[in-house]
Amino acid sequence: MLRLDRIGPPPVSSFPDLPEERKAWMRDEIQTSMDIARYVDLAREKGREAALSWFRDGAGYALAARTWVPFVPPERAFILYLCWEQANLHGEKLTLEELGDAEARVRFVPRFFELYHRTTHLSTEIGEADYRQLFETIWRNRATHGGWDIAITYEGDDCVFRFTRASPAAR
Repeated sequence: MLRLDRIGPPPVSSFPDLPEERKAWMRDEIQTSMDIARYVDLAREKGREAALSWFRDGAGYALAARTWVPFVPPERAFILYLCWEQANLHGEKLTLEELGDAEARVRFVPRFFELYHRTTHLSTEIGEADYRQLFETIWRNRATHGGWDIAITYEGDDCVFRFTRASPAAR
């Protein structure tokens, strides 16, 4: 709840703020709602595979990683950028558990799934299996473009990304 009923009369240039975690939730709720609406529309018009393809942004994500993290090899930049982006842009509580040349492991509790369970309109628009498939499609595509194979597992609320270096033929 925003207490905007307590601001003074105009002109006003300062408004009550919320904690960063709440603002991250609000940003993700808005974006996820728009993404799911787009997914549902595309799936209805062109099929599920076309809808999933819309969200395969791996080439751009890998480019962002190489651009923002330039002083390390591209594969390592991908993992480091993923951690920074999820923790600092999205406010995810994330742990980089392993980072090597051939393997990496990242653990976090994706807000993406909490949004599904707490924001009631999402579950009326898309089934949970399709929602999870969308999440995994996005991250598999990103990992591939970042030079990694990825295994995604769930341990309670934790999501674990286990990365292994992709074979050259897969890149």
